[in-house]
Amino acid sequence: MKKQITAAIAAALSLMLWGCGSKEDSSSSGEVSQIATEALSDIPVAADVIQPFVDYFDGFNNNDPDKVIAAITPQAFIDELKNAEKYDELRTQTESDITATMDYWKENFGENPKATYMEEVSNRHLTDQQLFFAELCYKYTYLDIKADFEIEEGYEVTFKYKTEGNTDSSEGEETACFVKVKDDGWKMIATNAGTLNQYKDAGDPYK
Repeated sequence: MKKQITAAIAAALSLMLWGCGSKEDSSSSGEVSQIATEALSDIPVAADVIQPFVDYFDGFNNNDPDKVIAAITPQAFIDELKNAEKYDELRTQTESDITATMDYWKENFGENPKATYMEEVSNRHLTDQQLFFAELCYKYTYLDIKADFEIEEGYEVTFKYKTEGNTDSSEGEETACFVKVKDDGWKMIATNAGTLNQYKDAGDPYK
């Protein structure tokens, strides 16, 4: 992260995924080399793969906490959170996070700030093992909520984005994982594949 605003983007990206974000990023350590990874692809991902990032920051740009949550959370967990009467608490926290992020952007870029997706830099398929780690990531994120879901495929995508307001703007680069949940669609996990690999020694909390 070379620009000040990327710290705010990184914080916003991890607002809802405490379980994943709490683990140290191992992307530069020897840990990652012990886990098979796919080669970088020459073919860009389809637009629907990256759509959760677009939706995520549309939620910030338009003060829509439900859109933010839906971009990163399988519907099965949203349903169970509502059944357990815990969704409103999550929504309130998300509204607070949106307000804090928007205040930060206004301070740096002026009024009417927004973040937008620009273009893909690179992508790689997540391995079957990493898809399993992604499922564990969600289970540990919502540890007290049990949901029935299945991740079918996924990518690690590095992309460029722009944050701008009335007086200034900044461009940055970020990496996140995008997974397709069966009968639900694509969701963004706000971490890279290296961090997912940290789940290699984690047990299934449902067992």
